[in-house]
Order: sequence, then C-alpha cells, then structure tokens
Amino acid sequence: MIPWLGGASAALADLDGKYASLLAEHEQLVARWSQLQPIDATDLSAVPLYLDRSLSNVVATRPLCTGSMEPNITCDDLLILYTPPSITDLDVGDIIYYKKTNPDCTGYIEDGFSLHRINRVIIRSDGLWFETKGDALANPDRCLVPADAVMFKLLTTVRNARIDEPVAQSAP
Repeated sequence: MIPWLGGASAALADLDGKYASLLAEHEQLVARWSQLQPIDATDLSAVPLYLDRSLSNVVATRPLCTGSMEPNITCDDLLILYTPPSITDLDVGDIIYYKKTNPDCTGYIEDGFSLHRINRVIIRSDGLWFETKGDALANPDRCLVPADAVMFKLLTTVRNARIDEPVAQSAP
C-alpha cells in the first residue's frame, strides 16, 4: 500500500462527511427562509424586515380602523400580535386583541373584535376581567373583557407597513 494514498482516502472521506453536513444545513436554511415573509415598510427602507410564518402563535394583521388607538396605532400600521403563553402575562398597559362576548358591547365594530389597552385588571369571583380603553378615548370601554376572550397581545407595530398577502380586518 502506498502511504500517501491512505491519508488521501481519509481526507476524502472527511470532506464527503463535511459536504453532506453542509448540504443538510443548506436544506434546513432554505426551508426556514421559505417561512419568512417580507414586510414592506416605507419607514424601514434600508433595513429588511421579515415576518416568520413558522411561529404558530404570531400573526400579522391590520388595525381595526376606528381611530380609538390614534396616534399610537394608525390605519396604515401593521400589527404583530402573539398568543400570550398565560393570561397572567397580561397587565395594565398591554394592548390586547379580543372578541367582544357581550352583544350589547360590540358597538359599530364589525364582528365584535377590538384592540384596546388594558386600563385595569379586575379579579372577581367569576374570574379575571380586564377594563379596556382606547388611547384616543376619554373613558374606558363600558363592558369588561373576560380573560378567556383575549386572543392576542400586541408585540409591536410597524408604521406604514404592508405584507404581500391580504391581512384580516377583523380576526387574524
């Protein structure tokens, strides 16, 4: 046996193993990249921003354009919402997206969904409730929100932003 041939065979086997590993890593990156959706934000033209669609508890939607959260949230914003891991993760100051369960409290909001800030947390014998209020409104909402009606918590807003696919107007 020629001594240098054995070393070359081992080196070739090592390179084959590294190539297979890099190929598998490339496939994982391609799969991961396919889950990222570009967000078109005029205020962030130099910085690419992506929404990771593989995260099952994160959604993007447009605000309910009632003006109740102006100027903090406008009709041109993109809302990034997530499902809170526990209802105990919600506190005063958080902005929540919820389904109004009392038909007398839906007002003119289509389908009875709302996005308002928690003004007060109330613990009653029948459970946890939230008093909510729109930032632009003088008074709190007239009906309390039961904790089980909360669907999402606001993670962030992206000003003047769009995503390529249509987004829900009422329920993400």
